[in-house]
Amino acid sequence: MRIGAVLMPNMSHPRVNFQRRRLLALGAGAFSAALLGASDVEAANATLVVFVHLDAKLRLLQSVLEKLLPDVDVRTFSRFGDVKSALATADAVLALEPVVSQLGLSIVKSGTRAGKVTEPYTLVSTNPSLKINSVSSVGFVDILGRRDTTKFVQGILRGNAQVQRVTKLQDLLPLLQLKMAEAILVPSRLVPSFREKTHMQLFEVLAPNEVPLPVIGASTPRGRKLADRLQSANGNLNNLLGIQAWR
Repeated sequence: MRIGAVLMPNMSHPRVNFQRRRLLALGAGAFSAALLGASDVEAANATLVVFVHLDAKLRLLQSVLEKLLPDVDVRTFSRFGDVKSALATADAVLALEPVVSQLGLSIVKSGTRAGKVTEPYTLVSTNPSLKINSVSSVGFVDILGRRDTTKFVQGILRGNAQVQRVTKLQDLLPLLQLKMAEAILVPSRLVPSFREKTHMQLFEVLAPNEVPLPVIGASTPRGRKLADRLQSANGNLNNLLGIQAWR
C-alpha cells in the first residue's frame, strides 16, 4: 500500500468538497464577525435549502415553509446542481434521503409514511404488457445528476433501463405522450393524480424496491434546531412532502 494513497483524501468526494466549502464559508463568517461584531452574525437568519419535487408548484412549498419559519432564509431548488452550489452556506437541507446522503450531511430527522421511512413507487406506461424486467426506458425526476440518478433508478427496478431525466414531476407525462420513454417512475400515492391529468390509457406495475422519503440533514447546530422545528410542523407541510410524521 502506498503511503500517499492513505494520506491524501479524495478531493472529488462530495463529503470532502462539502467540508472544503464549509471552511471557506466559515472563514467568510469569521471575517464578517470581525467587521460587524459576533452578536450580529449569530443573529443572522439560518438557511434551509429545500430540494423536494412535488405534484404542485414549488412556490407553494416555499410559501408554507416561510410561514412556518418566518425567521429562516428558505431557498427552494429544482436542480441538483443548484443545491450543491448553495450547500456551502446552508444550515440544513430538506430533500430525499439519497440526496442528503450524497451531499455528505448528517441526517437528523427522517420522514415516515405508514410507519416506514420508504414508500412504494410504480411504473406507469401506455403499454399494457409492460414488464419490470424488460422495460427499455424510464422517465424519472433528476435528483442526483445524470450518472447517479441513472444508477438509482436502475437499482429501484433491478434492471438496466435507460433513464430519461426531467426537472419536475409535471414533465413526466409528456415523455409518454411523445414516446420518449416507455414508462415513468412515480410515487404510488400519486398515480391517481397522474391519471386525472391525461386522456391516455395508463397501465401500472409496482416497482420491486421502495424509495426513501424526505429527510432533514444538518451541517450546523442551527440546522439541528431547524429540524426540531420542522418535526412539529403542521399537517399541511407533511402532506405536501408526502409524509405523515417525522422521527
